[in-house]
Amino acid sequence: MAKPDPAAAETDEPVFRFTIYADVTDATGETRTDQRTIQAGFATLQAELALEAWQTDTNPVVTKLMTTTLDGEPQAAVGKVSVFRLKEPPHVLRRPLVAAGYAPWARMPAPANDRDPADPEGWEAGALVLEKEFATDAAGKAQLAWPLGAGLYRAQLETKDRFGRRVSARRTIHVLKPDAAQLEVKIPHLVAALSWSLEPG
Repeated sequence: MAKPDPAAAETDEPVFRFTIYADVTDATGETRTDQRTIQAGFATLQAELALEAWQTDTNPVVTKLMTTTLDGEPQAAVGKVSVFRLKEPPHVLRRPLVAAGYAPWARMPAPANDRDPADPEGWEAGALVLEKEFATDAAGKAQLAWPLGAGLYRAQLETKDRFGRRVSARRTIHVLKPDAAQLEVKIPHLVAALSWSLEPG
């Protein structure tokens, strides 16, 4: 019986890795050994959202959906993807230098549960912008596209495995307005480019 870690919450959809070892000895006394690692969880399905880092308000946001078993085998699934606009702070927040590890003179370590207030991953979801249903094919793949204005969003995927267990995935989407006079979201800084390599000329 593959028992889960009691410290892991089921709502976090954890995946556990187990390694099986086998030793076999034949009639001549020769022993052969092999091993295999398998993954198990409360659900039998996992989902992923993937998109390019460079997103602008002039083109639709193309998002690739993938659903697989915990061992990475393609698995067809149906569900929905909801996109929420993130609730931004009233002004730009910055993580304290000591907490960020940039103060070598400070003797006190940063708290273990320290959260960067400037990181949009920790921001709350705001208004629902759009919602679309999806169905991945036999290869466990699907693709959705939607227009979004400049800003920060969170895409939330919801589906179920064959036993009815909830499976989810989420991804933060930053849509840029390249010709804007200033950055349109309240984060301290951003370095982004359409491509990080260029040909001469």
